[in-house]
Amino acid sequence: MSFTKALFLSAGFFLLVHLPGWFLITPVKSVGQILVDSFSVFVVVGLVGGFLIKKSNSLYPSVTLHLVNNFISGV
Repeated sequence: MSFTKALFLSAGFFLLVHLPGWFLITPVKSVGQILVDSFSVFVVVGLVGGFLIKKSNSLYPSVTLHLVNNFISGV
């Protein structure tokens, strides 16, 4: 599988794994708005995380990105 296909596939999985929790913690919004908000955030974080793994040959930069994103989202 090419890197590009694997990157988009892993970003899609990242979105699917995080989506159920997003519905539980998001204030009352329409389902469409939740999907738009979460799609933009999770796909970008998933793509950047996958790219970081490829460039660094390590999982640590991607984990750090995830932690920083969670911290910023929680503040």
